[in-house]
Amino acid sequence: MTPLHRSPVVRLTATLWFGAPDRQLTMDREQVKVALGQGAVPWDVRPTRDYQYGHLPRAVSVGGVDWLLADPRSDELVPAEIIERVLKKVGIGRGCQVVVYGDRRCERGFIALRALNRIGVDTARVYLGGFDDWREHAERAREERVERMSPGLPPLSEAFA
Repeated sequence: MTPLHRSPVVRLTATLWFGAPDRQLTMDREQVKVALGQGAVPWDVRPTRDYQYGHLPRAVSVGGVDWLLADPRSDELVPAEIIERVLKKVGIGRGCQVVVYGDRRCERGFIALRALNRIGVDTARVYLGGFDDWREHAERAREERVERMSPGLPPLSEAFA
């Protein structure tokens, strides 16, 4: 199965929507780790209650992305000045590297990416897999560490099966 960030359908849709055939618009977990290590700002575009249950390290949230749409029935965004003012309060602006993420499919991420492009933030990318992928990987890594520290004991995954 093709990873979502390499899916030809995702790439074609993003290219058509953003008009940027040569620009990389998405990233995977390893690329996210590198970006975070370089100081990128992770923007969680999930609803506030989901953000409160867990998020990437140093992630910011402005309560989802519905506020970005001038009319929920269209894809028109609110004026750039409003977008810029709201995002500036959480540390996002021009010259800032941004990792946009949400749930596994991250449809909202592409709305956020359009908004960032509109205010001149052109170094943002969408983490396909989102917080679901991040959390699943962290849980597997935690289980592997415990298993290495407890030789001779059954793996945690088997102990609770």
